[in-house]
Amino acid sequence: MLIKGKKRAAILLVAVMLSLMFLNVATAASDERQSSEEAVTKEQFLEMVVRALELPLDDGELKFSTIMKVAKDNGLYKGDYVEPLNSPITRGEMALTLERATHKQGYANTIAALKNEQLNIEKLKPYYLPQYAKDITYLKSLDIPIVNLADFSQPKQLLEQLNEWYNRKVLEEYAPANEKLGLEYCSPEAEDWYIKQHNCVNKNNLEMYPAYSRYWNFVSQLKLTEERITNNTDRIFAKMSSTPKQMVFETMKRGLLSGSQQGELLLQSTSTRAQAEAAIARMLSYNKGNQLPVNPYTITTAEIYWHNTNLFSMLPQWFNQGFKLSGRGWVTPQEDWDYGYGKPLERARDSYKGYLDQLIVVDYNDPKDPNRKLLPDLSRNVIFQDKAFNPKIQAYVLIPKTRATTTQNWKYMDVQVHGNFVQEGAKDNTFNRPVVPFYYRKSIPCTAAEKCVSRSDVKSTGVIFIPKNIQFNKEELTSYLNVTITVPGISGYKYVTRTLFESRFLNPSYAIKR
Repeated sequence: MLIKGKKRAAILLVAVMLSLMFLNVATAASDERQSSEEAVTKEQFLEMVVRALELPLDDGELKFSTIMKVAKDNGLYKGDYVEPLNSPITRGEMALTLERATHKQGYANTIAALKNEQLNIEKLKPYYLPQYAKDITYLKSLDIPIVNLADFSQPKQLLEQLNEWYNRKVLEEYAPANEKLGLEYCSPEAEDWYIKQHNCVNKNNLEMYPAYSRYWNFVSQLKLTEERITNNTDRIFAKMSSTPKQMVFETMKRGLLSGSQQGELLLQSTSTRAQAEAAIARMLSYNKGNQLPVNPYTITTAEIYWHNTNLFSMLPQWFNQGFKLSGRGWVTPQEDWDYGYGKPLERARDSYKGYLDQLIVVDYNDPKDPNRKLLPDLSRNVIFQDKAFNPKIQAYVLIPKTRATTTQNWKYMDVQVHGNFVQEGAKDNTFNRPVVPFYYRKSIPCTAAEKCVSRSDVKSTGVIFIPKNIQFNKEELTSYLNVTITVPGISGYKYVTRTLFESRFLNPSYAIKR
């Protein structure tokens, strides 16, 4: 049967509309795929971050100048991108924005992690001395207006309450009681000769003071440690905002960017819209307090990129804890390294300078370690602590990169780096003999024309193995690892040595026990 007139035309119109609809859907899907694979520009990424953080924007016509102003006002942008801003953004530039967008959460996480490690009461209780439980029970029997004497989460406030209670106790009870007896009042902490001469310590005060003073000292050390944690973290994070390489490290450490599986940072690579959206999703998750998965190889590579060592990401059990009192005040291990590396060890009389420019740690037992390529050939006759080298050793390897400069035309130049494991009281406690024989530490001859100035090709030291079974007594500080740099004696001059870095940093447990 033939379809007549208007009915036939209507059917044809529906068919055409359906065809167009399916074509539009397919085109939209194709456009979406193409859009997700396109490179994101710097302007686009900054706008994506501003919108994702829900920063206030005017409702009117939105120009990029408005986005930029909001980003600057909220600390998201500080001239981090290379012009022009309508060009594709690199992963290195993305890293800076992502760090700034998570800076506050990163600070909070760092403070929390340090407090959990260094103010962990369960870990510190054994160093209070055996009287901990007894002292708490005794102090609870007094009229101290503190709800929970075993709550050390706010040591500063706890110490203030203790001081207020004790001072009031002296003024209202101990001193008046002595006055009634015709005696002056003095603290149990007064000199013994003075106490005996004046009989001035109140008996009730003397009875409670040993438990009170032990508890007060414990809380006082917690307060000092908390202050050092806060002050050092404030200083490090303030400096970080103007240290792009450290910002890149923090971005990788937080899991906002991951690099390649082999640990490459790929900072000059551009990013697609899909990759940018994934990074922003991780940013939002991190800001909610979630812990993101990280690539350990990327972190160690990023640390080398930051400050020429991966010591702290590879050996956190030895080098990431505590504080050290230096001429610059209380510093962290990372600050101590940043201050010391790259500075010359000089021998003034002949203008000879030795430098340690890098110190790379390799896990000798990890075949995927990205820095394993730096290991020298260990198949030859290598001597380790006067014994034949065991290739099955469980160890980390320190690989120094050194150089030497001088204004003199010496025939040979040499810089040595030694690792020492110091165990106080032991007779032979070092592994400072170069593990790799001298032929791996060859000095490079200089010519008269060169005069040995800034010879970066000097291969001057062997690698240093650190056995993984080394046990550090971090509480007593009687064992620690140090790294020294030495320039040799030439023409009868003595060697010059300086300790460059060591793992001996003050732990709260040591301070409390002392």
